[in-house]
Amino acid sequence: ATSASSSSNNNNTNNTPVQLILQTTLLQTQSSSSSSATTTTPPLPLLDQRIEITASRTRTVASLKQSVSRQFKSRPPLSAITLRYDGELLEDDTTTLAELLDDYEEEEDDDDEDNDETNGQTMTVTVDMVPPVDPKFGTEMKERLDRMTNEQVLDAYVANMAASHQNSMDLAQAIDRVGDQTSMDGEEDDDDDDEEEEKRGLSSSTTVLMRRRALMMKEEILQSIQDGSTDETVWNERLYRTDTPESIAQRDQQLSGFG
Repeated sequence: ATSASSSSNNNNTNNTPVQLILQTTLLQTQSSSSSSATTTTPPLPLLDQRIEITASRTRTVASLKQSVSRQFKSRPPLSAITLRYDGELLEDDTTTLAELLDDYEEEEDDDDEDNDETNGQTMTVTVDMVPPVDPKFGTEMKERLDRMTNEQVLDAYVANMAASHQNSMDLAQAIDRVGDQTSMDGEEDDDDDDEEEEKRGLSSSTTVLMRRRALMMKEEILQSIQDGSTDETVWNERLYRTDTPESIAQRDQQLSGFG
């Protein structure tokens, strides 16, 4: 009877829908994508996108890409969407959520014995792609900017510039591939194998490449400000202050009320 009950519980668990989070992570450190994670930190809405869906365990990687293409506000084409789970590139479009969870749970069996009740209920999948680029950065996002600190605005600015650069690079590479397809046909087999091998690692992650460029640009901007500043303490305080325009306005309103 105990065995039958255990089998029934396992079947119920295997049929339970998955709470799935699909998000770009340019403006945040990649959160844990383990199936046992119960909470994740939403990315800043200024650039990154995030959708949450309840998905059957039979959903495939190809199906998830279609959801991203339909529900992300930029409506990205399927060819531009790459998914990663637990840091690994999801190359096979036919892989199901059940298979991904089974692979992860096999690796984590020894660590997750006490987490059976939450195991497999939530998955965070990184959408490794260029987020929508705002060429007129922040002009239509006043409300959001008012809730951000100075450093968050700077981080969003350099991320937007890095995304714009990556977008240009991807477009140029796509044009080059089309132009070279005929002339180099049959000569790229070895190179394609090398590129495919590199693609499996984080070294070719679009998000990682953009983060690196954004960090480099931020350091250059801060160095430029520092070099041109007569009082380093003042600009440091302004940059790293934790209040936002909205919180300052609320505080001023409260103070005027007391007056």
